[in-house]
Parts: sequence; C-alpha cells; structure tokens
Amino acid sequence: MSAWGEMPRPDPEPAVGPLAVTVYPSGDVFAERLPAEPAAMAAFIHQIIGGHFEGIGVGDWVAYLDSDGRRDLAPNVRATEIAADLGWFALTPFNYLLGAVVFLGRDGVTEVDVPARVAEIAERAAGAWVTVEIAHEAPLWVRTASPAIGS
Repeated sequence: MSAWGEMPRPDPEPAVGPLAVTVYPSGDVFAERLPAEPAAMAAFIHQIIGGHFEGIGVGDWVAYLDSDGRRDLAPNVRATEIAADLGWFALTPFNYLLGAVVFLGRDGVTEVDVPARVAEIAERAAGAWVTVEIAHEAPLWVRTASPAIGS
C-alpha cells in the first residue's frame, strides 16, 4: 500500500463476515463485508492497512489501524474525525490516525457488523454512498473523494 492511501483490494474471500467501514487518507470510504473466518479476516485487514495493526475503540465499536507508528503514512483526517465523534480522543493535540482505518462493531471480543451509528457518522463525513459492482463480490458501497463520482 502506498503511504498516501491508495486503496489495495485484498484477494476475495467469501463475503459473509461482519460489515466494516474502511476510511482511507484520500477521503475514500468503503463499506464491505469481511471474511467470516477470524484468520482470513485478520489477513484481509492486514492487507488493507499494509502491515501489523492494533485496535482503538470505545464500547460497541473498534477501529483497526497501523500499529507500527510508521510516520511515512498519511494522516487520516476523516477517520480521526469519525473516531472523535464516537468518543475516542487523541492524547495530544493534532494527533491524527495514520493510514487506512477499518471500523467494525464489537460484541465482547468478537467483531460484528459496524454499528449503524458508526456507519451514519461515516456517511455524514463522506457524503452520499455510491454503489459500484465488483466482479468477484457483492455490491460494494463506496464514497470517493472525487466530486465527479456520485454527483
């Protein structure tokens, strides 16, 4: 993955797992189902983020992001704003989440569909969703930063 948030698409697995919202530094937002099997889900998230990941979250949501603290990753202003709206706060001012961020729901230690309120906050931040067809999987809802798409 590019440090500036190009959108890698992992090899497809059966899309029967939890619904996730992925936010890229470019401003693009994807909503898609992840693989159901935990190891496949972890590999999928690892590939999107581009390396090892860690979770942040409060209550019923979790966001996975790069855990290596790589400063070559672009700040993800939109994901930082979404996380802040959900109750997360940075320990220092101007501390942005970096790189791609994957939001999911959380039920104990199990990943579940992203809560409706998380998707609503992401939608407000990104604007209207655009439906695109991907040959190897079900429709994928995406909001791109490009004003030409979906306008």
